[in-house]
Amino acid sequence: MNDDNLQLDVRSKAFALAIMSQAEKLPDSHQARLIRVQLLQIGTAIGAHVRAAMRNRFERGSRYSQAETAADETAYWLELAIEARLSATGALPKLLNEAQELTRICAEQRKEAREEAAPPRRPVSDRRDDRRDDRRDNIRRDDRGDSRRDDRGDSRRDERGGSRPQGRSDYRGGSSGGSSSGGGGGGDEGGFRRSDGDRSSPPRRGGGAPDRPQRPRGRAGD
Repeated sequence: MNDDNLQLDVRSKAFALAIMSQAEKLPDSHQARLIRVQLLQIGTAIGAHVRAAMRNRFERGSRYSQAETAADETAYWLELAIEARLSATGALPKLLNEAQELTRICAEQRKEAREEAAPPRRPVSDRRDDRRDDRRDNIRRDDRGDSRRDDRGDSRRDERGGSRPQGRSDYRGGSSGGSSSGGGGGGDEGGFRRSDGDRSSPPRRGGGAPDRPQRPRGRAGD
């Protein structure tokens, strides 16, 4: 807490007490009652926002902005009271000058708080260099990605064009051991070789399903 903030806290609190004192001296008319309520509500809020800004440094900018708005609105209602001649004393013009000074001080504090919270701006030349480096990095990433895609494409083409291993077949055409297609020889039946674990019958030459056994025909009298 620096001296400027401490002085502003004391000054805004003294202003709130002066507003409360002069508001009670206004006449009991409808216009005076309206201005009295506004002065008591807004004029005392300046010190509350300043105290909140001093307590929390993360809300300094917003709190000083609210204090500035409250001080400016208080000056507006004081101007109305002076122009409407609701008070015969000379205290309201002094309060108006104080409200304008508080508005100016709160505006300065708001600017300082936001400048401290904002990150430092870098020179334009440094930002241009960063953008240039980013473009170079993107080009390098694109080049690496294209080369990787080309390598994957070449490997896939090699896999498709390479020789594939031939699977074993349990049935192989032709005859071995001098067997012929028509005669039986050595366990082959018409060029059909049966594996050890296969117990099925050889396929038909003409293709299709094997013939079903025919039922014996009975005589006409049966």
